[in-house]
Amino acid sequence: MQIKIAKTAGFCFGVKRAMDIVLGISNKPGMNVYTDGPLIHNPQIIKVLENRNITVLKNDDEIKDSTVVIRAHGIPPERLEFLEKRCSQVIDGTCPLVYRIHKVVMDEIKKGRFVIIIGESGHPEVIGILGFARTMKISGSGSDSENIANKPDILNDKNEEKKKNAVNIAKNNNADGNSQKCDNLPLNHDSEEIELRGVVINSVSEVENLGKIDYPVSVVAQSTQELEHFDKVCAAIKSKFGEVNIFNTICNATKMRQEEAAALAREVDLMVVVGGKNSGNTKRLAEVCQKEGTRTIFVETEAEVCAEEIKDANVIGITAGASTPNWMIRNVAQKIEDISFEKRNFLLRFFRKFVNFLIDSNIYIGIGAFSMAYVASLLTRGAFHPFETSLAALYIFSMHTLNRYIDRDAGRYNDSRRSAIYEKYTNYVTTSALLATFIVILFSYTCNKWLFLFYVTCSVSGILYSINFVPVSLRSLIGYSSFKDIPASRDIFLSTAWAVVLTFSPVVSGRWAFEWKMLFTFAIVFIFAFCRTIILDIKDIQGDSIVGKETIPTLIEIRSHKLVKWLNPYIPVFAPIVPTGSGSRYSVKLMKSFLLAGIIILICGVALKEYDYSSLVLILNFGYVLVAINKFGREGSFYGNFIEGFVDFNFILAGILMYLTVFILSSI
Repeated sequence: MQIKIAKTAGFCFGVKRAMDIVLGISNKPGMNVYTDGPLIHNPQIIKVLENRNITVLKNDDEIKDSTVVIRAHGIPPERLEFLEKRCSQVIDGTCPLVYRIHKVVMDEIKKGRFVIIIGESGHPEVIGILGFARTMKISGSGSDSENIANKPDILNDKNEEKKKNAVNIAKNNNADGNSQKCDNLPLNHDSEEIELRGVVINSVSEVENLGKIDYPVSVVAQSTQELEHFDKVCAAIKSKFGEVNIFNTICNATKMRQEEAAALAREVDLMVVVGGKNSGNTKRLAEVCQKEGTRTIFVETEAEVCAEEIKDANVIGITAGASTPNWMIRNVAQKIEDISFEKRNFLLRFFRKFVNFLIDSNIYIGIGAFSMAYVASLLTRGAFHPFETSLAALYIFSMHTLNRYIDRDAGRYNDSRRSAIYEKYTNYVTTSALLATFIVILFSYTCNKWLFLFYVTCSVSGILYSINFVPVSLRSLIGYSSFKDIPASRDIFLSTAWAVVLTFSPVVSGRWAFEWKMLFTFAIVFIFAFCRTIILDIKDIQGDSIVGKETIPTLIEIRSHKLVKWLNPYIPVFAPIVPTGSGSRYSVKLMKSFLLAGIIILICGVALKEYDYSSLVLILNFGYVLVAINKFGREGSFYGNFIEGFVDFNFILAGILMYLTVFILSSI
């Protein structure tokens, strides 16, 4: 069975931006955070956010002295005014593309036009758009209707008398189509009148039911509408009202997602659409796939994937709505692959389970550490020292096993299968890690007192990194309770631990004398370990963000959105200049810079005669890491242990290449 995953599946720019904003705020201690309505249409994500004390605002009385985040769908202007007066802080998470629709509507209303919105009546985004399609009649002014956008002082002035002259909700007049009831707009104005110069429709038949409109007509679309449907309705509007200003405000990401889903549906036997059942854009994806005549199933989680439904399919396509995180897509793909392997022959099933066992149990990374320690031993001491190399590998195995156990909350999202294994075999996992540490310390003690002190120091450093040593009274002031709470510290700590253990383990057991090759070797091992850590962080960026785990990619992502927030009041048109995926994009640039530095260090080591020429073979490993970065250096849809197996093989490859090079050169 072949599985094809759409490249555009998963969070869109606006949803990801809103998620990053709200998760970034929730990381601050003591914050009481609400979202004005469900942040996204995905019940699993809403539940996850509730576990982070990010709750959906249900009662406006709750918001005093609280922070409220406006979701990506946007809200009407009067709702924003209401929130700003009641909350201690309002953070606008409106998608910049939705903001553009708001601006189009305001501009058209200023020109004295009537706006027809093609979309789902009652959808949060449509309610927000409709809120900008209104004019105000000021009591006692004797004037005609005035555009609310031309009177910002009416809504923003602190004078209560002016507020009393502001406007409430217009009368509903659906019969002639000139105005529409404006629901979900809690206003603070007392008695006057808002005339809506807008209406929401979603079909050709609704166009036919529209009455006479006394204004020139303009048309916009809900950002997630299907393009073909939008064109049909626009044609009907032009036929009825003649000259019409049409603005195609459908999000490009939506169009690309639907086009790719249709193309993929034509290539497969079965389409699986992943996302919330209450998500409009996900429903439309399912409809697009069904229109292609392809059997389509709609699931929210991997638990809904049934073996009976997919057993006859040879090629399965997977796409997902804009509110679906990558880890949910990966879990569904993993479930489908697990089901498909049940039909394979015994040897293939056994081999797959064996490889997964090696990776899940961290034995695979232990083998990689042994191989890289062999390389470090040759570089620093010119010979292979099996005893010190074995101790270094055991220590790395122990460190990774304990680290994954500690980070099992993030594992529930990043790799649900491995998380389930850790939950089921907790005692075995912790025992194996502690036993490995004990063996390292015991055997180092029998060998050399300096080696013993070295590993004791490493072990104590690991414990100090994780324990909460900051007094409770100071945590709110400092913002951290331990070293591991410091943003991006985990990436630096893990990479440094690799470099320290693999470089200095063979050195401290012999005669200690500083040589430049020790520093060069430390840098090379650090760079390989650092790139490995960041690539896996990019894969897990969404799960890490949800549990508040600030790795280098998530940290860059949060900082980039803070920049967007800072730019927005001044140059809103350019707010998207820091695009979604900034965390992975700039992390890739950082890794490539490190690789270049590593190659320079290696060449300098040879030029300074610290290394012999055989070490130049490691340039191939830098090339291998570059391939891994280009392949996995973005938030993609790879699933299972493939990424980890591929990336960690670099350590094994380094040992193989070094061994073959030394063997060949010694034979000549």
